[in-house]
Amino acid sequence: METDPLLDVLIIGAGAAGLAAAGVLVRAGRKFRIIEARNRIGGRVFTEKSRTTSMPTELGAEFIHGEVPESFALAKGLPLPIYESLDSHRVCRGGKIIEDEDFWERVGAVFRGIKSEPEADQSFAEFLKSREMGWDEKAAVRFVEGFHAADISKMSAQALREMEIQSEASGGEKAYRIPSGYDVLLNGLIRDIPEFSRHLVLDTIAKEFHWSNSRVETHTVAHEGGSRVQFHSKKVLLTLPLGVLKSAESSEAAVKFYPEIPEKLACLEFLEMGEAIKLVFEFRSEFWRKQISNLGFIHEMESTEVVFPTWWSSLPVQTPALSGWVGGPRARVLRGASQETIRKLGLESLAKVLRLPIAEVESEFVSLRFHDWGQDPFSQGAYSYVGVQGLTAQRKLAEPYRNVLFFAGEATHFEGQAGTVEGAIATGKRAAREILDSLR
Repeated sequence: METDPLLDVLIIGAGAAGLAAAGVLVRAGRKFRIIEARNRIGGRVFTEKSRTTSMPTELGAEFIHGEVPESFALAKGLPLPIYESLDSHRVCRGGKIIEDEDFWERVGAVFRGIKSEPEADQSFAEFLKSREMGWDEKAAVRFVEGFHAADISKMSAQALREMEIQSEASGGEKAYRIPSGYDVLLNGLIRDIPEFSRHLVLDTIAKEFHWSNSRVETHTVAHEGGSRVQFHSKKVLLTLPLGVLKSAESSEAAVKFYPEIPEKLACLEFLEMGEAIKLVFEFRSEFWRKQISNLGFIHEMESTEVVFPTWWSSLPVQTPALSGWVGGPRARVLRGASQETIRKLGLESLAKVLRLPIAEVESEFVSLRFHDWGQDPFSQGAYSYVGVQGLTAQRKLAEPYRNVLFFAGEATHFEGQAGTVEGAIATGKRAAREILDSLR
């Protein structure tokens, strides 16, 4: 087994949080290395360049949610153009496609109806039992399952209320895109790191952390070939997705700590990893424009036969591509489905949503791309959400452990940006500052 020289910091994961932390550490002159299980950087940002459209294909994160400072400041410094996506929501209801100008307000009103009673927190499903299940409540359920990728029987009602308040304060109903690709924004995090590749080790899975009050010995195994390397560092920053932290011991990406860290493991019981599958279809033309000239988002709100109930275009940029989305328990059912199954279910869903013959939609089909994040061993889900009685779990997970083990990633953001790239970037910088303070 090879042994690496002593580092100040070993960063586990080259996603947004890990890259953001690296930028802070290099400016402070600290010796660090990043190990990443995948063969690429970016984590759950996964951009592929399209063969037939002007826009890249985002198989993971796509939107900047709200006018958030970290992402906008980074884009401005590159400089990198950002544009606001068309905030037009149509719903399929009563056999018709209806433009819903009050979509956000009506869904938000349901969340604002949750009383501020943290001690008596309950699941969103339990909260809904106290209300008549009208149109607004059904829309809120679809929103929680879709946007939050959550199971309403597990998600905290109090967390939904808090997130609605924070979203309103930050303009969170607005969504922005990066036309050149989300990966370009992440590359901006490492632009000032000389010879970045020298600090990066890909295809390497962290398996064990043997720690004391003064250093950590990290045991890793190569994804391909199985060679083993030990890294020695004064501190370790873990940016692993919540799904990996919660994974079973038999999982390829499962990690162990010696000695154990029961306080951290207890936090995980109150946080959940959301399920979602996103697909991107490329077509011969924008055939839907004959029916809907300015298609932003469209949601099937009633039929349970529509497997992918939410769709959106790239407007105001025009491309012959549409993205489909299903989240929550319905996405879990599709975990591990073949590409042909996803293609078939996706085209059938789109035809039903647009009220078009399936033959017409199939005749326009060119290609499908999707990534099954639930099956991905290095994410094991889409992004995190707060479970019942878990209002303090994100903050507790984020706290340094004995000033040796540090934690970052979207699941450790406790001010309204969990589940987002923005949240991951912010936590990476926060954890890096904590590490620098501990090294003084």
